[in-house]
Amino acid sequence: MANTKVTSRVLADDAVLTANITDANVTTAKIAADAITGAKIADDAINSEHYTDGSIDTAHIADDQVTLAKMAGLARGKIIYGDASGNPAALALGSNGQILKSDGTDISWGAESTFDTDAAQVFNESGAAVDFRIEGDTEQNLFFVDGSADKIGIGTSSPDASLHITSNTPIIAFDESDASQVYRIGSFGGSFALYDSTDSAYRITVNGDGNIGIGLTAPTFATGNGMHFADSFYVGLGTGNGTRPDFSLSGNNSGLAIACGTGSDDADILISTAGVMAVPNGIELGSGTDFTSANTLNDYEEGTWTPTVGGNTGQGSTSSGSVAGKYIKIGKLVFASFSIVNITIASASGHLKIGGFPFNNDGTNDREANGVMRVYGVNLEALGSNTSPIPAVNNDTNTAFVLQSKDDAAWSVVQVSNGSGQYFEGSITYITT
Repeated sequence: MANTKVTSRVLADDAVLTANITDANVTTAKIAADAITGAKIADDAINSEHYTDGSIDTAHIADDQVTLAKMAGLARGKIIYGDASGNPAALALGSNGQILKSDGTDISWGAESTFDTDAAQVFNESGAAVDFRIEGDTEQNLFFVDGSADKIGIGTSSPDASLHITSNTPIIAFDESDASQVYRIGSFGGSFALYDSTDSAYRITVNGDGNIGIGLTAPTFATGNGMHFADSFYVGLGTGNGTRPDFSLSGNNSGLAIACGTGSDDADILISTAGVMAVPNGIELGSGTDFTSANTLNDYEEGTWTPTVGGNTGQGSTSSGSVAGKYIKIGKLVFASFSIVNITIASASGHLKIGGFPFNNDGTNDREANGVMRVYGVNLEALGSNTSPIPAVNNDTNTAFVLQSKDDAAWSVVQVSNGSGQYFEGSITYITT
């Protein structure tokens, strides 16, 4: 055979059979690279007995050629994972009810969570400094627990108080379902307020200036800070009787009123917007706090009255001229002045009598209820032996006689004179009932 060579061209297909090849006569040196293809190897002709250990490495395995069907001997339920050396390892099957857990480095089987939606739960029972957060639709810090600071934030991940709310409308609502009443507390337009949602009313407001409003949203003072009440407010003091407090303070655009006692809301002290104070039941002076009527100043009054002149046995009549009177009453003390000018008296008889005083004398002693007067065109006792005329209000009446005192003798009562051109002007201070 020429050139002592046998090539594939010389050999017909299937001309060399395995029966014609002596064992070990075909070596790798006799086989050209890539000469043996998959088409030359019968199915199942090469098995694990024909592989030298380590002869098949990743370079000789095409992508996607090792499938689960090619992996024999892996028990049901086992998991292949990378071990600490980076080699594949099989994780044995866990016990019934266990779950696969990771510690951040390795995986292992462990007990399933004990979270029961129908049982009490404790989060972070170990007390670790970890945070907890619940997100909403548009708020990522809908509920935030700062584990290291032991604070809760709503709308913030940096709470600086035990409960910190951050929002455009940081408000808490309290809905008392059995009373159908809803209150809201929080920040409204820059002011902190208690708002009655049921009645649509602000009950208490504290603004940024430090003013407190009761029943209004804009408490205001010209200077300083304070508490500002809305119209028709009430402030109660004392435990009261269940219906009214012992004292109540109220006010409106007309003034300020103080009601004392639980019997009525009627004002016992009134202060007008002009600063005028009225005390209808009086003010006690000089006796401490025993509130006795004898020490109570309960009346101040100013007014006018119309004096009359005539006789005690026959009043008579008056004409022409003019009459006028004024008075001031403080408690029971009355100061009354009178002016009877150019009067004509006719048909009068008896003692000269000036009547019409605004209040009766208290009846104690008419000698204490006297005053001063001047007269003109009136018949008097001779002034050489008698004093000037003195008006004195009679006991239990609102009329006065005119007296003249004599030296070392009883006083005399001036008699009425009929005639024209008579003048009587004077004043009296006396005590009324």
